Amino acid sequence: MKALLVVVLIFVFAYLVGSFLKPPTEIPVNVVESDCDILSQSCSVKHGTNTYKLSFRGIPSALHPFHVELSYNEQPPEAAWVEFDMEGMDMGYNRYTLVLREDEKHLSAQVVLPVCSLSRNDWIVNVKMDEQGDVQQTRLRFKLPER
Repeated sequence: MKALLVVVLIFVFAYLVGSFLKPPTEIPVNVVESDCDILSQSCSVKHGTNTYKLSFRGIPSALHPFHVELSYNEQPPEAAWVEFDMEGMDMGYNRYTLVLREDEKHLSAQVVLPVCSLSRNDWIVNVKMDEQGDVQQTRLRFKLPER
């Protein structure tokens, strides 16, 4: 009887440890490509019935901070963040959470463009917004001028 109890306890313990250590489940993300030129204008980003405007305040440059702003008409998303990537390149972890500002009409974050070791200048800003577990990602491509 004791041996059976020990075996059951080992299986329960193994199950609990395995459940705790397994990687989190990925939230399904709806990805939308945009051809808007974020360097020259604000870009519309739709999510559900809401339309947001994304803009850069300042000129993006590696290792120099600038602001990203997300304005809205109806209501802010529950969560919003931006990440910078390049096609075929791992740019490391650079997620910036957009936070609601005092005027409550836009979310923003001070961000820093990562350095590309190959001196490429073709970037992708990924804007992700979560509304009640529905995550939307909009990808906007931009190219910095040659120096």
